[in-house]
Amino acid sequence: MTLTVSIEKVTPLVATKLLEGNTNNYRKLNNTTVDRYASLMQQGKWVTEACMIVLAKDGTLINGQHRLTAVQKAQIAIDMIVVTGADVNSKDVIDAHMPRRMKDHCQCDAYKITMINTFLRSEGLVKVYGRDVAFFRSHVDGDIGALSEKMHKIYSKTYSPFTSTGLRAGLILAVINNQMTEEEALEVFKKLSSLRKKVKKKDNTADYHCALSTRSNIIATLDPLMSKLVDCLDNDELPVQSPVANSNSWYTESYDGAREKASKLMKATYLAVCKDTKNDKKFKGALTVQIRKTLGV
Repeated sequence: MTLTVSIEKVTPLVATKLLEGNTNNYRKLNNTTVDRYASLMQQGKWVTEACMIVLAKDGTLINGQHRLTAVQKAQIAIDMIVVTGADVNSKDVIDAHMPRRMKDHCQCDAYKITMINTFLRSEGLVKVYGRDVAFFRSHVDGDIGALSEKMHKIYSKTYSPFTSTGLRAGLILAVINNQMTEEEALEVFKKLSSLRKKVKKKDNTADYHCALSTRSNIIATLDPLMSKLVDCLDNDELPVQSPVANSNSWYTESYDGAREKASKLMKATYLAVCKDTKNDKKFKGALTVQIRKTLGV
């Protein structure tokens, strides 16, 4: 077998010709992936050396259908590494390796990536920034990453609502938006982490981590809306902002059954410590401006 490797300028016409050999592909075309690739190409962000177009000896396309289709869609020429003369069965081992994840790119623990994704999901921005390594690195190395690490050192597990990613995110949001100091946020997190329940037993029951008297003393030191949030979480209720854009309306849903609960709890926690709302008796207000400011978007 003789392999030939070269860098070729793949035009939309060349891409169309190469795709004629896409006759032995077991993967369906993913249009979302094509759109993302095409967008990167149009923005001049495509990285030539990151991947290859692979062709078998008989011209069968083994690897590259999404990239070539993206060239067609973007309608621009892209330099690509092209390998010809490959064994047609090499498709069976392509992408069978361990992929690099965002935590690998940013050289950090996964919980920091999870935290940043919580902010992105709350604004529906995962598709826009979810693969942007530079964006994630800036926040891993910034306030979100630093505060996440300090809370992680206080208590690492996130199974309880009171130690969850969403609650941490709300406190981080408050610090970055100057609603409380870092010291105040960490102190609140310490208190709330003491309110957690133990891991459920086989009979599906869970006791509180500390005595009820101790728990009551802690709750007595919290601001009114935070106390309200504690009551809600104790009763498996999650205060949720209406999905209508910039709505001030809130309702409750089951915490255990909620989808995207981290993003929802982040907003409730923020209001519970925010200077203008922490003394309220119920949840109200919209947070898009604060969240997008924190993300820098």
